[in-house]
Formats: sequence, structure tokens, C-alpha cells
Amino acid sequence: MTQNKAASIYRRRWYDQNTRYAESVLVLEKSPPQLQSIIADGIIMLAEREFAVSRLMHAVKSLGHEKVLALHKSQNRRRVLDKNPRIHRAMNYLYILTEENRAFMATKISQMNQLVIDYLQACHQTHRSPQTDDIEEMLHLFIENNLPEAQAFLDALKHRLYQEIQKIVTPSTGMDEDRSMRIHGDDIS
Repeated sequence: MTQNKAASIYRRRWYDQNTRYAESVLVLEKSPPQLQSIIADGIIMLAEREFAVSRLMHAVKSLGHEKVLALHKSQNRRRVLDKNPRIHRAMNYLYILTEENRAFMATKISQMNQLVIDYLQACHQTHRSPQTDDIEEMLHLFIENNLPEAQAFLDALKHRLYQEIQKIVTPSTGMDEDRSMRIHGDDIS
């Protein structure tokens, strides 16, 4: 495929027409597969909760010819993200929404992504492996309750992570004679 043809196909996708949608999809594309599935499940739950999209999917006539055709074509799974059935479903759910509802979802997805990114950064800073249970619980709180509650959960997780690292990194009576800090008997420079 030539570069121009690939670029024109890329621009034709509905989510590339809006920067907010494109950013959300890019975060999803760049995420590890396990995280992609968790985020896709969050999108599906949110779309179902806010807009009852599963009913919309069955009300094919109300979607219009263009959307029905696009949903049928999506079964070819040409997008990279279509390899994961959950992401495929989430993308189709977003596609059938009205522009106004998509804008709402884009805001919510951005907030979800930011929560996940903040959690992953805290894990990275504390040299801890991210836990899927933590991410799932945080997103569940976000979807079922609201952003402040999910943010409070994230803040508590971050506090716990930083407390754990403080227990590991403890100066032995301050600075030793050689002015180095001890971590469980090992010198750090």
C-alpha cells in the first residue's frame, strides 16, 4: 500500500477526525494488551451505563445506512485494535453514538486514561509492578461513581506505594560516616 493511500485510509476513520478521539485511541494502541482489554472493558461499561449501547446495536434501522455499513465492514478487522475482541466492541460502541455522546465519552475516556497513566507512573517511580486488580477497581469506581472517588482511590494507592518504598529505603541513623545512605545493608551512590 502506498503511503498516500495509507494516509487517506487513516484520515477516513471516524476517530481520526477529532483530536480528542484520536488521542484516546492512540493511548489504547500504545498500551500493553492486558491494559488494552481493561480500558476497553471500561469503555464498554461506561457506554452501556450512559447510553445503553447494546440496545442501540440491535436497533439497526435507527443507526442509518452509513453506520450499518461501517459496522459490517468492521467485521473484516483491518484495524490493529480489532485483533482484540473487547477493543473491537468498544470501538463499535463508540462509533454508533451521536457526535454529542462521543464528545462526552471522549472526555470520560481521557479521564480514565489519565487515572491509569498516573497509577502506572506511581508504580514506575516506586519500582512496583502495576496490578490489574488495582486498575480494574479504580476504573470501576470511576464508571460507577465519579472521578473524585476514583481519584481518591488512586491517591490512596499512591500513598500506599510510597509508604512501602519508604519502609525499604530507610536511612540507618541518618548518614553514615562515609556519607552514604544504607538500604538494607547495601550502599547507594
